[in-house]
Amino acid sequence: MFTSSLYQALTCILIISSHAGCAGYGERFAEEEIMKNQSLVWSDLEPIFQAECVGCHDDPPKLGAPQSLRTYDEVAPWLNRIKVRSLELRDMPPGGLRTEGAELLLSEWINQGAPFTTDNEITAGDTVELPPTWTTDIYPLFEIYCNTCHADPPTGGAPFPLKTYDQAQSYLDRFQIRILEQQDMPPGGISDSNDLDQIQAWLDAGAPQ
Repeated sequence: MFTSSLYQALTCILIISSHAGCAGYGERFAEEEIMKNQSLVWSDLEPIFQAECVGCHDDPPKLGAPQSLRTYDEVAPWLNRIKVRSLELRDMPPGGLRTEGAELLLSEWINQGAPFTTDNEITAGDTVELPPTWTTDIYPLFEIYCNTCHADPPTGGAPFPLKTYDQAQSYLDRFQIRILEQQDMPPGGISDSNDLDQIQAWLDAGAPQ
């Protein structure tokens, strides 16, 4: 259910859109304008995550879901991925968001910084450090430490390439053992502790792309 303020705002849509020349366009325009003037918080979005996501992203996760999305702290590290999959690609949840108004609310909440509450103005960026991603953080490290040999095609006796996210996904357990635990890959290991911490944080977060 929407909060009382949101309910009042959405009720106003009916009044505004009734005066619009084109019913569909007018209603959408009215919704967008009202949402921009609303301070959305986690309690506005939690019912959407419960309805759309928690069937799989439960605690523990089900049906192959990689993480739980039941609480604000669980959702916050994944906002970039949620934005891409739910609002841009629209393939998560499978078939897209079904709850009426969910796409508009989620989009505006993220645009506002995904605040937890207006009382103390906590936002996702303040409370939770976003995890490293393959594209931004990990691929550049693999280019330094791995891909001289794990090129495409591999060289120097390497058994497989590690140039793309999909190629790396097959070897996450091996990264944990060889790079972080045994530290014998690359040969001699990685001496920079910050780089090791980045790779560990990426794996711990589910290896986001």
